[in-house]
Amino acid sequence: MVARQHAATRICQHCGNSPAVIRCSDCRPHPFLCGQCDVRVHRGQVFHNRDSMTHAFFHPLPPTTCVVERVLNQCERLVPLEMPETICGCLRVSSSVIAGQSIVVVTMNGRYDLRLPQIRCKACEATWSPGVDDLIRNDYWPATSHYSTVYATDVLFSFEELKMAAPVCLKMSGLGFDAEDLELEEELQDVNRVLGVLESQAQKELKAQREHNPTPVQLKKRDMHGFVIPKRPSSSRKTSGMSSAPTTKQHQQDLKLKCFVRSFLSCLRME
Repeated sequence: MVARQHAATRICQHCGNSPAVIRCSDCRPHPFLCGQCDVRVHRGQVFHNRDSMTHAFFHPLPPTTCVVERVLNQCERLVPLEMPETICGCLRVSSSVIAGQSIVVVTMNGRYDLRLPQIRCKACEATWSPGVDDLIRNDYWPATSHYSTVYATDVLFSFEELKMAAPVCLKMSGLGFDAEDLELEEELQDVNRVLGVLESQAQKELKAQREHNPTPVQLKKRDMHGFVIPKRPSSSRKTSGMSSAPTTKQHQQDLKLKCFVRSFLSCLRME
C-alpha cells in the first residue's frame, strides 16, 4: 500500500512538456498535470479530487491550493454557477468576474471552502451577486439565511433514497424515528408482554397438573406460540368393537388454553 502511494516522476499528459506535479482522480484517462495545466483545467472544475506529487508521495489537495514552481500556494476558487452575460448596458469587455462572499459547499465528496462569483462593471460600477434563486437553480440548497453554507442537492437526494431503501437501518441509527414508529414499537412491546404472561401461566398450570398426576405425558411437538401439544392417546379397540377411549381432562384444558390464545391474537390483528 505504501509503495502504491509513491509518486514517480511523470510528464504532464496535457501539454507533454513539463514534469507532472498534480494527479487528478477525476481527469482520467489523463490524470497527471503540470502546475500550469492544473490551474487551467481546474479553475472551473473545483470539485475534482487532486493530489500533489511534490514530496515523492501523493498528498490530497483542497481546491484552494495550487502548485507554482513545485511549491504549494494558496489561490481563490469560485463556486461554479451560471452567470448572466451582461449586467448593464456597457460593453461586455468592461465587466469582470471577481471573488465575492466566502461560502462552504458540502457535496458527496466532502466540504469545500470557496468564494461566490461576483460580476463588476468598471465603467458604471454596477455589480451582480448570486442570490438564493440562483443557487437553487444551480442545484445548491442554502443551509443558512445568509447562505454562508450550501449543500449540493445530490446529498439530499442520496439521503432520501437511503431513507426509502433502508428504513430499518435508519431506525436503528436514530434517524427518521417519528411518533408513528414509536407508537408501533409500544404496541409490539405490549403484545410481547401479554404473550409472555400467558406462556408463563400455561407453564405453571402444566407443571401443577404434572405434579398432581405423576403419569408422564408423551409430548409430540410445540405449536407456533411455544405451547406444548400433548400427543393424542392411541386408539385401542376393545374386543366388543367399541371406539377409542375418551380424551383426557388435561388435553381438554390445553385445547381451551390454545383456543383462548388464538382468539386473543386474532383480536389484536383486527385492531
